[in-house]
Amino acid sequence: MATKTRVIIDTDPGVDDITAILLALASPEIEILAFIITFGNTDIDHAYDNIRKLFQALTIHFEKHPDQRARFPGYTLVSEANSKGFTDQVPFLAKGEQRPLDGEMYTAKYFHGRDGLSDVSTRHPELNIQNSSAWSNFSNGPDPRLPYRPTQIHGPQLTLNLLKQHPSENITYIAMGPLTSLAKACEMDRDLVRTRIGRVLVMGGAVDVPGNTSPVAEFNWFADPFAVHNLLIAAISEATLTAEDDGSSGKREDITGLLPLEKFLMFPLDITKEHALPFDAYKKLVDPGFADAPSQEKDKSWLVHFTSSYLERVKEVMAQYNSKNAMELHDILPVWYAITHPWPPAKHQSHAPPPFAKSRLSNGWKVTARRFEIERTGSLTRGMLIVDRRSFTSSQSKGHNRAYEQTKTDLAEAPDPVGAQSASDAKKLAASTGSTAANEHPGDEGGVLCATGTPGDDVLVKLLFERIWGIDT
Repeated sequence: MATKTRVIIDTDPGVDDITAILLALASPEIEILAFIITFGNTDIDHAYDNIRKLFQALTIHFEKHPDQRARFPGYTLVSEANSKGFTDQVPFLAKGEQRPLDGEMYTAKYFHGRDGLSDVSTRHPELNIQNSSAWSNFSNGPDPRLPYRPTQIHGPQLTLNLLKQHPSENITYIAMGPLTSLAKACEMDRDLVRTRIGRVLVMGGAVDVPGNTSPVAEFNWFADPFAVHNLLIAAISEATLTAEDDGSSGKREDITGLLPLEKFLMFPLDITKEHALPFDAYKKLVDPGFADAPSQEKDKSWLVHFTSSYLERVKEVMAQYNSKNAMELHDILPVWYAITHPWPPAKHQSHAPPPFAKSRLSNGWKVTARRFEIERTGSLTRGMLIVDRRSFTSSQSKGHNRAYEQTKTDLAEAPDPVGAQSASDAKKLAASTGSTAANEHPGDEGGVLCATGTPGDDVLVKLLFERIWGIDT
């Protein structure tokens, strides 16, 4: 049997996160080491409750339909794991960061509801945690009735612990929400994360398309643009400036920032918005009574009742937006990629290519390098990815500001103590970003790798129906 891909899932459980987690639990290709809950779609406490509601729904479902347990290999009770001697295969559940690194905190309750899960807490109170003693944290270890291991360890510290415990470059980190917890882990031990993490798969950003929170920003990166900047951009510019100032020409791997960009793959709105779960297909194949009236468990299985209960409000919200009659599958794409791209490579492979080299991509998947800056403080443009779309006929690099360049030239021709300081400031403003993103990918040399192609929306939807709801289409 092939080795499973070990993953840490960093999530702010809203409606697409929960669907992505269901897919992950139903996928034998991956082993979930931990869920790290963060703020984002809602506040961290509601987000934490949402994943507990998911596991409770699965537990009730399997009690009524034990024959369907086999479809969810990622679901294992602590008691079952104890009896077989592999408790470490039951995922941890930890709280990560509660607010962004800097600036105001915002949520996406406008779409996901006040509780982050389509307001099921008030619309469908039967889905709330029914026995708090059985679904809470336990100071003496995880309750044997739980399908996860709650821990008081802070999420970023748990990430560092797991990276230490597992072989180097073995773990895939999947981020479905703001990148705050990952940025915090890097702040705590940058070298450990850089050297021991295997891949980082992130849903976030809008490169060439409008935003979904503001006209220019995707929500996850709007929620904490400072984390994005620190992970992907800040250290790159700083190291580049230092090399220019002292005349050195360091190795390119020394200027890649807090994260090695060759290990980082983003799934921006450009590609995620092209994938959606059609509500008509869901009604036809899964729940014939979907959205005709509030879901009732007596008419269907508990799992279908759970998914219909949060999808019914999504349908309402999408109609209000005059948008497609479907739920866009943003957070599902990085999980899908992890399923279809095993990691780490087979042991017999020596001198293996980087994680996202063309030779590693399965049929239909495409990756392109893109260069951008992220706006952090703009009142209208927070979270916007600034892409240089100008045509170039000179040797000037992308991202340069001609006015800054002229200021540098003027100050260099007539230096003075004040001017020298101004020149330094101007140089910092004019610095362009760069990294070791694989040059074999088309796009902007030295940019952040972005998924730009998949096997297709129909392939993903078929996978969801088969694995989550057990329907062969």
